[in-house]
Amino acid sequence: MTPHKNLAACCVLAMVSFAGVAAFGQAPEVILHSSSQIPQSVLLSIRPHSTGWVLLEASSDLASWQPVVNLLTTNSSGPFVDYPPSNSLVRFYRARSPGVTATQALSSWQAVRPAHFQYVLQNTKLDAGGIVWSGTVTISNGVKTVTNVTANGIPTTSFDPADFLAPEEVFALITTVESQGVKLAHVTYDEQWSFPASVVVVFSTPTPITDYRMSEFVDLSVAHGQANKITGANSRPASPLDAGRQFGRASCAPPFLSTAVAQFCR
Repeated sequence: MTPHKNLAACCVLAMVSFAGVAAFGQAPEVILHSSSQIPQSVLLSIRPHSTGWVLLEASSDLASWQPVVNLLTTNSSGPFVDYPPSNSLVRFYRARSPGVTATQALSSWQAVRPAHFQYVLQNTKLDAGGIVWSGTVTISNGVKTVTNVTANGIPTTSFDPADFLAPEEVFALITTVESQGVKLAHVTYDEQWSFPASVVVVFSTPTPITDYRMSEFVDLSVAHGQANKITGANSRPASPLDAGRQFGRASCAPPFLSTAVAQFCR
């Protein structure tokens, strides 16, 4: 166990399914770094020993486990920054292989997807000078409209609707990542609706990093247009970008991108 910030202790475990053992012969490894310069955070490295998804889970009692992130990398390991609940006294981590595939998550989403729904999408475009686009996306019977758009927090009417993806378009990206492999990918799925709540992918050039966040999901399908449920998945989603202050400036991205991640896009 390693003491950490407001947490009394953190501990890591590793688990792998029989299928994973048969395919790769070794369980994934989770490495807990001794300190983190980011407040309220835990810095981890995951060695998947796999070319597929690995699921990182966390628990406070070793009995009930919650998914944290699906990670995929063609490198030997990948970094991840977690933000435990502020009231956590002890937090355990384990890695499971295989993780959740794009097909599994898409099937779960399609089983519950309402005909009319709305969400807020954030698209961070580092290849365009670090613009953070945010907007409300409404989808009704397959027709998408985008409203309330801001660029770096400033309202604007000049935007490309294609930058505000529907869940199926994000799933298509995840499927491509899964089939082709990338240097690093983090994906989290909403626990109720199974849509991709957070997707961070480190590619090679020309688009080094893709970062999508979907939150504030509203089911508009109930009578009289009243919201059935709103979910705010990961109000502060963990990301490889969050490790910047620990490792310094990256040569291929803004200063807040860590060299631990920058090594993937050089």
